[in-house]
Formats: sequence, C-alpha cells, structure tokens
Amino acid sequence: MKHGVRPLTLVLAAGLVLAAPAAAHAAPRCGSAKGHTVEATSKARVYERGGVVLACARGSHRRYRLGGAAGTCEGSSSGCRVIERVRAAGSFVAYADVTSGGAYGDERFSLFLLDVATGTRWMRLNFGVPGVEDARLNRLALRATGDLAWTTTRGATVEVWRGGVCSPAVLDAAPEIDGGSLTRHGTTIAWRHGAERRTTEICPGG
Repeated sequence: MKHGVRPLTLVLAAGLVLAAPAAAHAAPRCGSAKGHTVEATSKARVYERGGVVLACARGSHRRYRLGGAAGTCEGSSSGCRVIERVRAAGSFVAYADVTSGGAYGDERFSLFLLDVATGTRWMRLNFGVPGVEDARLNRLALRATGDLAWTTTRGATVEVWRGGVCSPAVLDAAPEIDGGSLTRHGTTIAWRHGAERRTTEICPGG
C-alpha cells in the first residue's frame, strides 16, 4: 500500500515546484497601490502620490513623472507649476503643465500627449507669453487612437484646436465661443460658437 502512495506524493510535489515560477512572472503592478488614481484605462493609469502626478503602462514597469499635483506648488522664478486637466484613453495620456503667478501674463500652460506604452511624447504645445498674454486650458477631448481636441482662452479669444497624433491646427477662434462646450462623440467633436453648434472630425482619417 505504501508503494502506491509514494509516486502520487512525488507528482504533487513536482507540480508545486513547477507552479512556483508562474507567480514570479505575474504582470507587474502599474504604479503604487498607495497612490490616488486620477485617470485610468485598461492600458494606462495616472495617479498622485506625495504631491507628484505620475503615469504608468499596465503590465509593465514603465513609469513617467508628469509634475506637481494640483494643490501643490513647484515654485520657480517663473511661477508656480502644477499638472491639470489630465485625460487618459487607451495608452494615451493628455495633460497640461500649468504655470501661474500673480500678474497679468503669468498664467500659461504647455499641453502634452504621452503614449505610456512606448514612452513616445507625441505633442508639446506652449500657450501664453510671459508678461504679455494669459492662456487658460478650458476642456480636453481624447480618443484611444491619440486624436486630441481642446479649447483654450488666450486674452479675450477662445480657440478650438485639434492635434495629438495628427498635425495641430486651430479649427475656430472668436470671443463668443463657449470654451466649456467642447464634446466628443466617436470621431466627431462639437462646440458652441454663439448660438450656433459647430461640428467636425477630431482628426480627419483618424
């Protein structure tokens, strides 16, 4: 009877030994579990920890420092800088690096589009001229393909833009545009220009 039990015991033990390496190859965590999630998709996560905003790709060790979190101030001689207006879609993350101060022309931002899966930074556009013109980002619309649209107010003029993986371009500009009215449905974006509702493809051919 003992001879019948022994081989089964060996098979089970071997199974346990073989299963152990599988746990070691489990997908790495996307960022710290202690971090507060700001935006997340099945491919990307943006989170805040210790006053810093970070982005990571799910299933890998890729992690990117975006900048200081809202409510903090990464001070410099050019003003206070924080990360705002974060949006994630697919593996793409769009965000604004906002600089603000106490005088006119001290509010400006740089708009970024990052693919956390590859580390490719598809876009960086600067808005606002120090001491000359304020610029404020109003609203963002992002597709999982990297197509991006946004509205910004520069001086008294509101502008509607497209960009991201497609070439940046101004679609509309006027004081009467509602900067908070930008919406996206599939590949189409819409906004209010006075009493008129205007639409177009976010990125033609995208």
